Amino acid sequence: MIRTIPAAPEPLAIKTPAFSYSGSEFDALAKARNYYSWLLKQFTPHLGETVIEVGSGIGTFAEYLLSVSSVRQLIAVEPATNTFPALRERFADDARVTTVRSYLSA
Repeated sequence: MIRTIPAAPEPLAIKTPAFSYSGSEFDALAKARNYYSWLLKQFTPHLGETVIEVGSGIGTFAEYLLSVSSVRQLIAVEPATNTFPALRERFADDARVTTVRSYLSA
């Protein structure tokens, strides 16, 4: 049974402290299919139908995960103000994905 988790309301994103990612490896990682395959192999025994990916960046691994696994719902969490718009746009038409601009905290 899949439990639907509602999308985070926009005020949550507004209250999230501003953070901008300054790395430059996203373009290189977008082409790293062997790395993604290896990474997914490490986690496959532990994946269910719903996955939360924390630190989704621009969504390249999330896109790969959805294309090769049986994941039916993905919650993609990304705190960076400069990468979140690309993540949200990438999955705007994918009902399986909920994007959240936020941090995880205790």
